[in-house]
This record gives sequence, structure tokens and C-alpha cells, in this order.
Amino acid sequence: MRTKALVALAAGVLVSNAGLAKDQPGQWYVAPMASVIWVDNSRAVDDDVGGHIAAGVVMGEAWNLEVGAYYYDLSGFDDTEMWGFDIDAMAVFYRDNRISPYLLGGYGYIDKDRDEGDSDKNSAASLAFGFLTDLGDNNGGIALRTELRWRLDFQDSTDSTEQDLIANIGVQIPFGSPD
Repeated sequence: MRTKALVALAAGVLVSNAGLAKDQPGQWYVAPMASVIWVDNSRAVDDDVGGHIAAGVVMGEAWNLEVGAYYYDLSGFDDTEMWGFDIDAMAVFYRDNRISPYLLGGYGYIDKDRDEGDSDKNSAASLAFGFLTDLGDNNGGIALRTELRWRLDFQDSTDSTEQDLIANIGVQIPFGSPD
């Protein structure tokens, strides 16, 4: 499991030196990431790895808007495939610096298909704290993206909320021209 995360990190570092301009308002980006998920104990599955991909646009000096999707194949007592998507707002601080911290909040949909035959479809919210670290020169475009995300899965059937902790690591790759 750790091997997959390390391979994703190595791939991100290998593509790090593209001569693109730093994210600017109006510019789009894609961010593929490897994930490690620590699941809520009530899920009856083991902590595992998965993937997350986000596509977004820089809305201004401090704001990004993005759509993300994720997938985890969780094994354990009740093997579960978990996937979903969300819409996130990201507040980026010190965008002109080599390392830019950010806060992210979002809302979306989560689907859990269990081997036992039942399926859960719920709404989910997430909060994250992370860093964008330029991998090229000071104005390099590709950034290492690391984040710690807390996801709340609102259970309709039990009126409870399951909470997962997710660590994502990957690259954020800008494309297109700014406004």
C-alpha cells in the first residue's frame, strides 16, 4: 500500500520542471493525487490507499474553485468500494511565494458499495489544510500538493456522521493562459 503512494510521489517529482508560469487568475489546473485514508472505526474496513483528482480554476489572487473526485477500494470485514465527488473552494495564502499554504472547504456526494450487497449514497463535507510547493524555479508552474483532509459522511439511514481522515500527495499542473 505504501508503495503506491511512493510511486505517485516519485512520478510527481519526475515531471516537476516544466517552464510554465505560476498560477494566475483565470488559469486552469489539474491535480492528480495519491491518498492514504484512515477510515471511521464504524465502517468495519481497514485503513488503505486510494486516489483523488481535482480540476480547478484560479478565481483571483487568493481563491481557487475546483471539482474533485476520489476512489478507495477498502478491504476488511465488510469490503467496500468508496467513491465520490465534491466542489471545493480553496483559499490560497502567499501565492507568490515558493510555498503557499491553503485552506479548503467543500461539499459533495459519496457512494459506498459493500460486498454484503448494500449500498449507501450520502452527502459529504470536507475541510482541508495543505501546501502548494513550487517544484521548478521561483516562478515554476508545477507544484507539489500535500494536504490533510477531514471528510464528514452524513448517514441518512442512521442519522449519524462517519468521519474519515485523508492525506493526499500529488502534483498541481497549470494549463491554459491566464485572463
